[in-house]
Amino acid sequence: MMRTGAQWEALPRCYPPKSTCYYWFRKLLADGLFELVFCAVVQVLEAAGKIALEECAVDATFIRARATRDRKGKTKCGHGHKLMAIVDANAKPLALFLESASPHELKLLQETIHRLATGENPAFLLADKAYDSDPMDEQLAKQGITLVSPHRKNRTRPKTQDGRHLRRYKRRWKVEQFFAHLHNYRKITNCYEKYAHVFFGFVQFASLILLINKI
Repeated sequence: MMRTGAQWEALPRCYPPKSTCYYWFRKLLADGLFELVFCAVVQVLEAAGKIALEECAVDATFIRARATRDRKGKTKCGHGHKLMAIVDANAKPLALFLESASPHELKLLQETIHRLATGENPAFLLADKAYDSDPMDEQLAKQGITLVSPHRKNRTRPKTQDGRHLRRYKRRWKVEQFFAHLHNYRKITNCYEKYAHVFFGFVQFASLILLINKI
């Protein structure tokens, strides 16, 4: 279903009825199985030294919602969700968060950081101009995180960005690479699920596959 974007009704006949498959999928989500396995794999990789926490990247991507009832926001591109992700220096996903597309990415940053599956916070967090905020810089500094984000053109306060840290920004494309791989799964390019948490289950499962493939 993730690869082809097929509907529940299109499952092969060798499977149980669609209602049975949907029930068990939602039960696994309610039990938190996908999130548990995702966190466990990240922690195992972190213990083995295969997670590069020195430099991580954060960004969001827009997912058009076709039939979702909850967590759906209106934007210039239509109604949809905003998928936030934090990846390490090797494009391994470390945190995922799905919310309405209406709030600004900056307002969802702390919640995304809170969902990090690692035991420690990244030393540097690379982000685009949308995250340029002095209050956020100070807030993240208290958490031991240095936000590396270019200044917006309409900034009124004097520039505060350290040029030496800004050189790291050229490696922010790692999070874009993760989204590109994630969108290879057609079930995730558009949300046709009735409930957002069911769609997010497919996102978690796809991210888990990408994470395991990088081991």
